[in-house]
Amino acid sequence: MAGEIFISYRREDSAGTTGRLYDRLAKTFSRKKLFMDVDERMHGLNFVKVLSDKVEACAVFLAVIGPGWVSSTAKDGGRRLDNPNDFVRIEVASALRRNIPLIPVLVDGAAMPSAQDLPDDIKELALRHAVQLRNAHFNHDSELVVGAIKARLNDDTPGRPWGLIAGGGIAAFALLGLVAYNIGVPILPTSGAPPGPPAITTSKAGVDAGTKPKPDTDAAERQRIAALKADEERQRAAAEAKRKADAAAAKKAQDDEAERQRVAAELRERQAAEQRQREAAAKKAEGDRRRAEAEAEAKRKADEAERQRIAKAKAEAEAALKAIEEAARRIPKPGQVFRDCQDKRGDAFVCPEMVVVPAGSFTMGSPASEADRDADEGPQRKVTMARPFAVGKFEVTFAEWDACVAEKGCTHKPGDQGWGRVKRPVINVSWDDAKQYVVWLSRKTGQSYRLLTEAEWEYAARAGTTTPFSTGRTITAAQANFDGNFVYGGSAKGQYRQRTIDVGTFAANPFGLHDMHGNVWEWVEDCYADRYSKAPTDGRKAPDTNGCSRVLRGGSWNIGPRLLRAARRINFRPVNRFSGLGFRLARTLIPTP
Repeated sequence: MAGEIFISYRREDSAGTTGRLYDRLAKTFSRKKLFMDVDERMHGLNFVKVLSDKVEACAVFLAVIGPGWVSSTAKDGGRRLDNPNDFVRIEVASALRRNIPLIPVLVDGAAMPSAQDLPDDIKELALRHAVQLRNAHFNHDSELVVGAIKARLNDDTPGRPWGLIAGGGIAAFALLGLVAYNIGVPILPTSGAPPGPPAITTSKAGVDAGTKPKPDTDAAERQRIAALKADEERQRAAAEAKRKADAAAAKKAQDDEAERQRVAAELRERQAAEQRQREAAAKKAEGDRRRAEAEAEAKRKADEAERQRIAKAKAEAEAALKAIEEAARRIPKPGQVFRDCQDKRGDAFVCPEMVVVPAGSFTMGSPASEADRDADEGPQRKVTMARPFAVGKFEVTFAEWDACVAEKGCTHKPGDQGWGRVKRPVINVSWDDAKQYVVWLSRKTGQSYRLLTEAEWEYAARAGTTTPFSTGRTITAAQANFDGNFVYGGSAKGQYRQRTIDVGTFAANPFGLHDMHGNVWEWVEDCYADRYSKAPTDGRKAPDTNGCSRVLRGGSWNIGPRLLRAARRINFRPVNRFSGLGFRLARTLIPTP
């Protein structure tokens, strides 16, 4: 498995950011080159040997370190790192022992751990230079990680840090430092180590000490693993012998009991045979009479039940038709804004404002001529919304989410990054969290709330337009919240606010909906597919598949305008949460007959 990249992390510490990093690395190196989540692949195996083999086979080892990496505790209250069988400790120790290039990646504001905080077998980790991976600069920082890995994969000399030592390495490092300085990304360790290249050798003696593993250490490890394997084999053989002996004894006892029961049954049968013969004639006559009476009664009841079923079905159909007609008379008209409850928490309403979107047709996807178009935005096709439906006027806010938490409908309490709550869009929520919210709101109001389907979202975002944005062929930071350092279609640069802003800050689109472009990515109902070839054309969601990724739409505050286009779509795992991720609601107005 030459060239494999081993990603070590703690799920409870940095699963979300590691997932984003995994997806970014997969674009450059392919998923076959990445190894992650080893604890789900070792049932029934010697986990020490599996981890050692996987680490030994990799070319680069990434240690993803979040704020709780060092202090994470197990169920018994002890620190995980102090347990010799801790997966993360085994992975890091194996990489250090085998002199595999190890790059610490600091995420979510984490600091580099000091040697005194680490067990003896991984203290050397504190001497490694780290790369910071910040959410606000994820694209820039992840490129540094990719560059570091490429430098390591392109250099076959063991122990050379990132391939930047002899033969022009100093000049390459100087160039990397200059690029990092210009984009504002630190490459020095956060633990206070002196300036140096972005990775160091895997021993305290430095590069000149060489990178070959110590023979006595590897031999001891192999002997220990061999002893464990031999002991395991002896125990397995003893258990198998005992199982066979127990099975043989049980089989003999079972056969003896079966023979005893067979003999007793034959005796009982002979004794009962004459009695059965005497009773048979009398029972047959009585049975024939009762059977005839029962058949006649059953037919009468069946005929009556069928008559009642037909009458009930007819009455129910008439009632359902009247209910649909009555509901159709009561539904709001296109463009009308409504709220299904008037409850308040403080000064904020609990139920969100909804806007009725009219029925109609549109062309979904982008034309081949649209700038920055991706292949999964096609092929274009006509989609028809046969019925009007309601869409959230704004993205769901913190005030609305906090009401769900207060009424125990939502269990997750997302942080606001220190940006404020109330009218800010709720962030750090997964697809699963959003589904929990719509269940609570539907139960509270008695209405059919849900996430928008992917087709409904693009129909609502375009609002009758055919251009990349509902604002036209371009969009500016004065019309939406995104990274104004980037432009699209000849637009001018603008403000980069570096956070979410209150919903409704910018003008609504022609359907009366705000922030369909920018502010936060919005979860939709559908599983992701890489083409529209088999997608429904009536606005329904695509069929679900097991373990599928879900679709995000609309872009967010920390990306450029090309990702805000109405046709742009990305896929994301439904359990992930981060500061650029929220959702918007839909509500069915007329039930499907």
